Amino acid sequence: MNKKIVGIIALISILLFIFSGCVQIETNLKVKEDGKGDMAIIMDMSGIKTLMEGMYGSMPEEQKQTAFAELDANYGKENICNTIKQASNDDQVSQLKDSVPGGFGKTDFKNSKCEALDDYKAKMTIEDIDLIENKVLVIEEGLFSKKYILEVGSEGENKSTETTPAQMTQMKAMGLSMKMSIEMPGEIKEVTPLIGTIGEGEKKNTLTIDLIENSSALNSGKIVIVSETANMMPLIIGGVVLVLIIAGILLVVVMKKK
Repeated sequence: MNKKIVGIIALISILLFIFSGCVQIETNLKVKEDGKGDMAIIMDMSGIKTLMEGMYGSMPEEQKQTAFAELDANYGKENICNTIKQASNDDQVSQLKDSVPGGFGKTDFKNSKCEALDDYKAKMTIEDIDLIENKVLVIEEGLFSKKYILEVGSEGENKSTETTPAQMTQMKAMGLSMKMSIEMPGEIKEVTPLIGTIGEGEKKNTLTIDLIENSSALNSGKIVIVSETANMMPLIIGGVVLVLIIAGILLVVVMKKK
């Protein structure tokens, strides 16, 4: 899978393991018709404070206040992006990379951008990822349609340690959530093997995957997502040619009358 894509997911995944708190992750990959993709991830870590309140309950009040002040300083709007960057470079990350679901821990994430949205909440983005150059997207042009074939998941050296059912249960009990939506051009026609949920109506171009629940499928090999759009170019070219032919015939008729 594209290193830029897996890198930014790696950071999110690793943060879940490092902080072990109630972290909510919403990830969106938008595949554009030109073969490039934009990825955005919103991380809500406000649950960490709730978790710490329970852990610090038996502390003396002064120590508790100091601990919360440090927590607020690290995850407040002014510093949350710095905290994320520092965590991504920590030695602990190297030890956890093999545990990241879907093989998403096997690369760096230097090209991602971080925007602080609020206290304990940040957004990370990577724009204009060349999916074709990175060999995760193929575009097949038919006479009247375009087919987009996207491959995600892990295989070979990118495979990670599979998340066990016990680990998944523990993650959910701790309030961890990591979901990804993939927005394709046109309408999704096929997902092999079928995982996640395809939207309805205007959302038929979107596949939503729970990355924790589907870690086994992501680790077992590639997930292939196929979508289609109407290819209007042949009709446009045909229309132009037809107009030129008609214009030529009319010109010949007019010249003969003269």
